[in-house]
Amino acid sequence: MKLQQYSLLYKCVQIIFPWAICRVKNSPNRIYLTFDDGPHPQQTPQILDILRKYQIKASFFVLGFRSQENPHLLKQIIAAGHALGNHAYTHRRLWKCPIKEIEKEILLTEKIIRQHTGVRTSHFRPPYGFFCPTIKPVLEKHRYKLVLWNVLTEDYQGDYSTEKIVAQTLKATTPGSIVLLHDYNDKNNNTILVLPKLIQNLKASGFQFGTIYEI
Repeated sequence: MKLQQYSLLYKCVQIIFPWAICRVKNSPNRIYLTFDDGPHPQQTPQILDILRKYQIKASFFVLGFRSQENPHLLKQIIAAGHALGNHAYTHRRLWKCPIKEIEKEILLTEKIIRQHTGVRTSHFRPPYGFFCPTIKPVLEKHRYKLVLWNVLTEDYQGDYSTEKIVAQTLKATTPGSIVLLHDYNDKNNNTILVLPKLIQNLKASGFQFGTIYEI
């Protein structure tokens, strides 16, 4: 799917499900870098180093089972001033699961994050970004906001060059954009290669960086 098609898809999602956040309104020159699927024992620390170098904050939507395996990385993310979001316990296609199973995935991950950081998460991103409307009462019950994205970097694509990923991301990014990256990628090291150039170009374009805690 081309990025133009993704952009149209996100606009449709926002119209049909106004409670799903794809971009942040009234956010002049402010954008939100988000990282999914971690924490990764090697890649997450490298990303934290890059963010520290460029003095920006970002948000990490972590998986429960990987957080359980790498609790020290949750602490590093928080200590560096970044935000933590809930990405469910496993990376299953939750829209196919019973609602009680979805609730269990969210709460188990919340418990792990709170146990190791003291942070109570309030932002949820479903694996793959897919969800069914029946999740809304569960999110409201546990005071969660559903956060998706409107800029897909495609950093997981093994046949995409760094230049292509940076160029198409810059083209798609506007004030209020929520940008999707990954800090767990077992296919390639694209995110580590892309991130410095992406940040440099976004800064040069006048963008500032926020976290999901502002949403």
